[in-house]
Amino acid sequence: MDYLTRTLLEFTLGGSLWVLWLLLGLSVASVAVMIDRGWTYYHHRFCEEDFVSRIEPLLRQNDWEQAMRICQDSQALEPKVLLAGLRQVGQGRDAVQEAMEGARLRLSLLLEKRL
Repeated sequence: MDYLTRTLLEFTLGGSLWVLWLLLGLSVASVAVMIDRGWTYYHHRFCEEDFVSRIEPLLRQNDWEQAMRICQDSQALEPKVLLAGLRQVGQGRDAVQEAMEGARLRLSLLLEKRL
């Protein structure tokens, strides 16, 4: 057996322990990310049917103040996007769209945090 073959064989057999530790560490990190993301999504869960049934009549009646209160009381991310638009409702349609798009981008950064 030549020197290169023997060296590669020793590296493979003797160096396998660090690979196992690396895989174990990466597995632990992966599980930690899954738990963190699961907690984030659970904390910001959204019951669409309940929210829409409460907010839709208020929006049809142009009751912006009450609609904003409902959005402020929610922990979900979707009402926060709507809240940003409701705060700009007096400024016109373009201002509402820009505010909601800005809020959506900020909240997407929250969801991508630590990934």
